[in-house]
Amino acid sequence: MEKEFRFYYTADIHGHIFPVNYAVNCAEDSGLLRIAPQIEKDGNTLVLDGGDALQGTPLIQYYLMHRGEWPLHPVASAFNAMGVDYFTLGNHDFNFGYEALRDYLLSMNGLCLCANIEDLGGELNIQPWTVHTLANGLRIGVTGIVTDYVNIWERSENLDRLRITDAFSAAQAACAALAPLCDVRLCIYHGGFEEDLETGWVISDSGENIACKIARELDFDLLLTGHQHMAVEGTEFSGTYVVQPPANARLFFQIIGRWDGVHSQICSELLPVGREHLEEPYQSLLPLECTVQSWLDQPVGALIQPIPSEEKLEA
Repeated sequence: MEKEFRFYYTADIHGHIFPVNYAVNCAEDSGLLRIAPQIEKDGNTLVLDGGDALQGTPLIQYYLMHRGEWPLHPVASAFNAMGVDYFTLGNHDFNFGYEALRDYLLSMNGLCLCANIEDLGGELNIQPWTVHTLANGLRIGVTGIVTDYVNIWERSENLDRLRITDAFSAAQAACAALAPLCDVRLCIYHGGFEEDLETGWVISDSGENIACKIARELDFDLLLTGHQHMAVEGTEFSGTYVVQPPANARLFFQIIGRWDGVHSQICSELLPVGREHLEEPYQSLLPLECTVQSWLDQPVGALIQPIPSEEKLEA
């Protein structure tokens, strides 16, 4: 009996919550708050994110400088409104230290999966992998991996209570552990492709990006990548279906699959962000965004006026 599944996937949103382009001081169709109402979730759907959420806009910069003054974490609130089930971390998510990362994870309703992070501080809710059984009985094995170049880029004080281990070894161990436990294996990898997927030309040989190696040597059905900020709209590479969304929450993936009892058939499409938002957490986060606009010496609210909807959406 065939069983269907659907995933929504974002990555590298870099703090883009409201539909604002801060660089050019104008509104744009982007942001998690505009993705949230487009999510159609049922028992056979998972919502996933590939990391690099905590850096990139004045909104998140200001919040992290003053996070004790605001009741809601803007990134976590937006992801919670989307119904994110599982997510991994990106290299920029470590930029603000252990406490900021802890607060983010505690605010998220979804579970952080990252098989190559060892939490020496013991305060982070991070698991290496999980098995999620859909309403139709299909068992989805999910793991997460972050590029181990975090060790090269990040300041040592931000990693003093963490250990980032080899990305491929962790992916290999997670893939093997999941094999007897699930029907479909999925890896969320905050890293990109070291080869051009069409020509095979080497893009990078540093080890920063190893998605091709993971797809070629491991048995994941689906590899959700990120980090490079390039659109890979969905293709099969060495027997693994691979995707990558562009950055800044302007486009997101809908991935639809069918499992026939042995194999999966998967297709995907990049969807544009819509022009509506849920009333919550939009209204609750609006005072923070207005404060950021004032901090930037821009007209308060000039960039954040919603485009009127035909009917009011409810959270």
